[in-house]
Amino acid sequence: MYISITIEAGGAPYDISIDDRQRIGEALAALAESGRCRGGRGISFFRSVMNETAVSSSFTFRECGILSGDLLQAIE
Repeated sequence: MYISITIEAGGAPYDISIDDRQRIGEALAALAESGRCRGGRGISFFRSVMNETAVSSSFTFRECGILSGDLLQAIE
């Protein structure tokens, strides 16, 4: 299932629609390679605003309970 979320890494928010079965870290690496998310590479943890929890970038969005409308903020 595709979800629409906002990722805040490197100071700027990025709105994306992504398959929830994809690993968070892989998605961020792809965004960084395309130049869309300069601060996305190498971040290990994010804060899910909806769930009010820290999530690891080594898990999938689904495994972390990330749903459409969530905001993931980089924990640096």
